[in-house]
Amino acid sequence: LGGLTRDIQNYIRDVDREGRLFEQSFCTELKAEMSDYYKLVSDIEGRLFKAPRSLWPGESQLGVTLRRMYCWTTEARQKLRLMATAIVKVQEGKGGGDVLSTISTLVDDGDPFIQAFAQQLLKTASAPFNHILVSWITDGELVDPYKEFFIREREGRRDMFWSEKYTVASDMIPVHINGEMTRKIFQIGRSLNFLRVACDDAQWVAEGGPRTQLTGDISDPRTLETFVYRSSSMVNERLMSVLRDKFGLVSHIEAIRRYLLFEQGDFALALMEVLENQMDRSGQNIMAHDLSAVLSSAVRSSNAQYEDPDRLSAIVLTFREENAQLRGWDEVALKYNL
Repeated sequence: LGGLTRDIQNYIRDVDREGRLFEQSFCTELKAEMSDYYKLVSDIEGRLFKAPRSLWPGESQLGVTLRRMYCWTTEARQKLRLMATAIVKVQEGKGGGDVLSTISTLVDDGDPFIQAFAQQLLKTASAPFNHILVSWITDGELVDPYKEFFIREREGRRDMFWSEKYTVASDMIPVHINGEMTRKIFQIGRSLNFLRVACDDAQWVAEGGPRTQLTGDISDPRTLETFVYRSSSMVNERLMSVLRDKFGLVSHIEAIRRYLLFEQGDFALALMEVLENQMDRSGQNIMAHDLSAVLSSAVRSSNAQYEDPDRLSAIVLTFREENAQLRGWDEVALKYNL
């Protein structure tokens, strides 16, 4: 008991000095259990100084025997051993979601005592994870100063809201979150962040987003799963509505199909003819501003001239590489810039 107590106290002291959020939350439960253990020790110490009025045959005058102390400390000894085991596993892990996965292995134990104790330990230790998760799913904000969550923000990619700003650290995913849920959680937060920052839709995120669906305790896996699936449908519907109605997504897709995939035949033919004439001009280098003139000529020579000006302004004829000169078809690219 003394050795286990010393090891646990040393770990708690180290975490209090420089521990991360998940470790601090884990130690909160350790401190609560150690407090109960100290009360037991105090009670036994009190018995040593309190002589009983009557003695049983073979009983000491103080009423405290080694056998009795062994019986009184049986449950405490089991808890101390479990805490020491959990500490070793946590120290071997990477922190964050990996800590929860480590403690979850104790929850699957067949011993009801170990299972109940591990469940309480897991509930307390998962508090920081749940706080980060709720912030991500309801606001699209990643509040993870120690990088313990399974979603990470890439350095230097803060302007790439959709494609490159965030990534998933697969080794930090807790065991109670499966692959499909991981994908949905990632999509929900990324979409909310995109709506709030890129689409100027912060009011809906704050007042009408997934936060309105948060009614239960997400530490329960089934409650979390229900919340994630409902939020995923809500956020996807909102994102598509904003892109379609506010930013004209459908019209942009139609323009890409007509002009970049050459569904608009007269435009494609006019562009090829004008561009070929430019390439046939011997002794001259065709520069980037000449390509703009080629595109303008192709638009005027086809029904593309009747297209919405916003769609036409997004079409750009340029070189694939900077500072290039027109020498062949492979050096030219037709792009659609939003």
